[in-house]
Amino acid sequence: MPVCYGYGEWGALIPERPPLLMVDRLALQGDGVAVGVKAVSMDEAVFQGHFPGGPILPGVLQVAAMEQVAGALVRSIAGTEVLPWLRALRRVKFRRPVTPGDLLLVKARIQESVGGTWTLEATAQVGTETASSGTLVLEQRRREELLPPPEPVPAPLPEGLAGTAADTIRILGMIPHRFPFQFVDRLAVLEATRAVGIKAVTGGEPWFAGVSLPLFPGCLLVEASAQTACARALTVPENAGKIGYFMSIDEMVFAGAVRPGDVLVMDVDVQQRGRFGMASAVLAVAGAEVARGTMKFAIVDPP
Repeated sequence: MPVCYGYGEWGALIPERPPLLMVDRLALQGDGVAVGVKAVSMDEAVFQGHFPGGPILPGVLQVAAMEQVAGALVRSIAGTEVLPWLRALRRVKFRRPVTPGDLLLVKARIQESVGGTWTLEATAQVGTETASSGTLVLEQRRREELLPPPEPVPAPLPEGLAGTAADTIRILGMIPHRFPFQFVDRLAVLEATRAVGIKAVTGGEPWFAGVSLPLFPGCLLVEASAQTACARALTVPENAGKIGYFMSIDEMVFAGAVRPGDVLVMDVDVQQRGRFGMASAVLAVAGAEVARGTMKFAIVDPP
């Protein structure tokens, strides 16, 4: 028999809280399967910034829903003291927009469990249509690994990144994202096929109210990379007035944690052919790589 939980009844299985909590109901179905439900409402603050005039649930928040259902499933089997950390995303595809009024059904199934690593297949559906799907790799980590004592003063930015190719105000004219879903503060480099975005990470951001540990969520690292790529792509004259639509995360591997006080550097190479493009991103803090991956996007007219 499935074990079903109403909102907040899952205890330590899902430690996230609003505004990052993306599960309203949870069912553990047995045989390594869990299902979550997310009712998508216009009342959520994310729609102020994604996008004004055309609300769409960000694809990375669908990934957050998958991660939370997957994490609950892992904890239900391995124990609530387990800390499953998102190690990688693979072949994540976004197939249809999710908009206010939709009911999102999120399913996660364990494909493989080796030592302290779990590989899960996940889908998010609206009715009979698949909104997104992909593979998640969760890895058991210790709290002290993710939260070592911080440096008293963060290291300066690498040489060549102190300048400004585009400040916050100019970026607002490049991309449609707005608070609370804009994750690029400055562009240090803006070249023909490359952009380097800078993101100052502070504990005052609303998303930190929703995490179990004071770490910048992996799904938002993906979004920060995508927004940097979007800023590069939308400065091309023929793309003026359009928006970037996230098609897929081919792979994103997370190597380290990002925490308040860090300055995140997103070095993104963008290749576009017609309406479609690919972005390869390397993310670093104080010169140390924290994530890297590739994504695909389409340039479309705004809704």
